[in-house]
Amino acid sequence: MSHYNVRLPLIEQMKRFRPHNEPGVLNCRFPANPPPSFVPVPIAEQSSHIIAQTAYRSLDCNTFICMKNGASFWFFPKDHNGQTISGWRWTKSKWIYFYTNIKKVKSIQCMSKKLKD
Repeated sequence: MSHYNVRLPLIEQMKRFRPHNEPGVLNCRFPANPPPSFVPVPIAEQSSHIIAQTAYRSLDCNTFICMKNGASFWFFPKDHNGQTISGWRWTKSKWIYFYTNIKKVKSIQCMSKKLKD
């Protein structure tokens, strides 16, 4: 089974997360609002190291992702373990759970002014 375009019923999506008040686990809530209505200017392909750093800094922020297969979309990352990122992907009208390997990402751009140090 491919790691991208994973579409699961909401109940199944939530089973993948533990309550957010447990130490070291994810907050399972998806964003309350849709992402920005604009599409950012594409940037050059980034190295896996830069993508991993940006993914970590972009947790809980609206992020625009370009995949190596040509797909691009708004994403709201909730977890990053060094090899994969997971969170919520915007699909024209709603957020769906999504995860992928960092190696499949071409570039990632955080659109929030609030970046983690």
